Amino acid sequence: RAGQVAVGNRFVVLAELRSSPRRAQWSDLDGPETWTAGVGLSDFQDFPDGGICHAISGGDAYGVIFQDEAIRSLTYAPGSAAIFQIVRISTQDTLFAEYSVVNAGTRTFFLSAQGFKVIVAGGEPTAIGKEQVDTFFFGDVDANNLQLVIGVADPSGTRVGWAYKSQAGSVGLFDKILWFDWSIKDRPWSIVPMSGQY
Repeated sequence: RAGQVAVGNRFVVLAELRSSPRRAQWSDLDGPETWTAGVGLSDFQDFPDGGICHAISGGDAYGVIFQDEAIRSLTYAPGSAAIFQIVRISTQDTLFAEYSVVNAGTRTFFLSAQGFKVIVAGGEPTAIGKEQVDTFFFGDVDANNLQLVIGVADPSGTRVGWAYKSQAGSVGLFDKILWFDWSIKDRPWSIVPMSGQY
């Protein structure tokens, strides 16, 4: 039983496992019904440090796992006994809201305790909301309702968004969505007042 599921390359990858919260586990290559470690390419990795796994993002070539105190990339290594090359890419970017992780092609967007960031194709986290956007968001968000910070990708465009409940919002509802368009160099951010529930 897992709280997080993603597809990385041609594997199904699980994290936030109820029985082993510091573990990432993956199915066989092209075999989402095969989970026994050592059968085909299915296996798992327990992380000795970094804390509990809280979120996972998958892509065609790589995946990203978010822990309490670390972010790790997973890259499929055909022909290697290790199956995945797992590298710790950050210990500074703790996840601020579990549902903020968004996969958009080769990009993984997320909200860290330092602000909005992106990881491109297994690279390191890069700030995208530094200064004005991050300052506005952290001053506006209801920090007692982080379950309502929800990331989403536009499947037909170059935009990702984060719905959230502001301090002035109604109980149990998000009331604003921040949009980021990575194809726009000047003023890539916009805000939409929109209410909904999750």
